[in-house]
Amino acid sequence: MRNLFLIFSICLLASCSNDDEAIPNIENIYGSWEKAESISAEQFDLDSTYSYSAKQVLKLNRDNSFEWLIYVTNSESGEIIGYRQKETGTFSQNENVLSFNLDRFEPEQDATSSSYKLTALENLMLTDQNITMNYKFKLLTSIKTLFFDFPSCSSNNTCRADFELNKVD
Repeated sequence: MRNLFLIFSICLLASCSNDDEAIPNIENIYGSWEKAESISAEQFDLDSTYSYSAKQVLKLNRDNSFEWLIYVTNSESGEIIGYRQKETGTFSQNENVLSFNLDRFEPEQDATSSSYKLTALENLMLTDQNITMNYKFKLLTSIKTLFFDFPSCSSNNTCRADFELNKVD
């Protein structure tokens, strides 16, 4: 019985993930992070003869200010078609949680349209102020990937999906 307990203990320890890293150093968080993914033209009521990407760019500055932009580009030319959202404010780190205090800017929405609207960066309008968002995160693959880990929720709720941003500088 004692040998069985010992074998079970060893198996349990061996199955632990090495994703449980030490608390990330804030020095490794500063910089620009981004992600691009293909989207359909219909989502933004765009010309379907082109292909498009939605791009997120998060800039975490050493003074703990940040800017988070979401915009659409023409995949072939790289041209920015328009902006969907901008968030600005301050952030802090507490162990494996990034807390953002932010103001959100978005295009003026047409209530009758089912597609998202895009606009020039300077035309984004303040839609929410003093929002606090807390994101559990990890730094992966030699500090080149910022992974946001959202908790699971019931199938009746709309849940945020985990996502990764890659360091660009």
